Amino acid sequence: MNTFEGKTIILGVPKLFNLDSMIEEELQAVGFTTINISTHTNTFQYKNIFQRIESFIAKNILGMKEYKLKLNFDLSKERILTELQKIDQADYILIIRPEVYPFEFLKEVKKKGKKMIGYQWNGLDRFPATYKYIPLFDRFFVFDSKDLAVASVLPITNFYPTTIKMESGLPQSDVFYAGSFVRSRFRALNDIISKCESLGLTVHYHVFAKRKKHMAGSTITTTKTILSYQQNIQYTYSTKILLDLKVAEHDGLSFRVLESVGFEKKLITTNHCVHEYDFYHPDNILIWKDQSLSELEDFIKKPYKKLPTAIKDKYSFKNWIQYALDSPDYTPLSLP
Repeated sequence: MNTFEGKTIILGVPKLFNLDSMIEEELQAVGFTTINISTHTNTFQYKNIFQRIESFIAKNILGMKEYKLKLNFDLSKERILTELQKIDQADYILIIRPEVYPFEFLKEVKKKGKKMIGYQWNGLDRFPATYKYIPLFDRFFVFDSKDLAVASVLPITNFYPTTIKMESGLPQSDVFYAGSFVRSRFRALNDIISKCESLGLTVHYHVFAKRKKHMAGSTITTTKTILSYQQNIQYTYSTKILLDLKVAEHDGLSFRVLESVGFEKKLITTNHCVHEYDFYHPDNILIWKDQSLSELEDFIKKPYKKLPTAIKDKYSFKNWIQYALDSPDYTPLSLP
């Protein structure tokens, strides 16, 4: 019997890169019946100049600071309310990035569940609107150790999925990178890719930008095509080395780092905190510090060191959800 067989959970997460679909499948795999109230967060555009003026007046004159959030949420509201009508009471509510929902809406959603769990996987200071939501939750998690200074929050990492099956026929690569264009990390991306290609490695990258970007001295091109999370994992299956570039605002571990653990891939990362975690091994993970070509080559030539099963299992979704919900028999996920 699955751990959560017969239990119901309400899931709310930004509908970015199909992450909500992945998490819903993971929840169903451990036995949950899911009510998905995930919301679009990057599709809102003002209909016309009048709506833009209306929003300006609401926010700046009437003091309705969440007005644009409300307009964005309204795009998903009818579907979300239809989903919530399917149940009277859920066993759990899991809300990831609560600040993408109107505060009053989440207060009402809380009445639908016995326990409500929240998680900010982007760092509190990156999305400071999150702070006021924390008291709403029975358990609230952060993945950046500096955020543990906030009263009542708990530590957690991201996880790797186990339900996405490998497809056949995808091109193989030596190095894979996927991410949005961020100017501050482009130099490192260009340096690593150039050095990998100099060593004769096949590099597959996908750099998303709403408008085409080009950096002087680089041949890297951006694309307007969005890669779903499921597609990301297919390329992960088909590569030897994953590339991870952290954002400046936090030191939390990206999904890419945990995927390297779960799928037994070598990792090159600019997140210097990874050496403080129990899965770190220098033969598997290269913390990027502008290494020379020969240093990079030495790392690539080293065989992958298999991790103990207990460490791999610790970062799986199954353990993650048991820990987040405080269900029995989990391994705690701590932060350095």
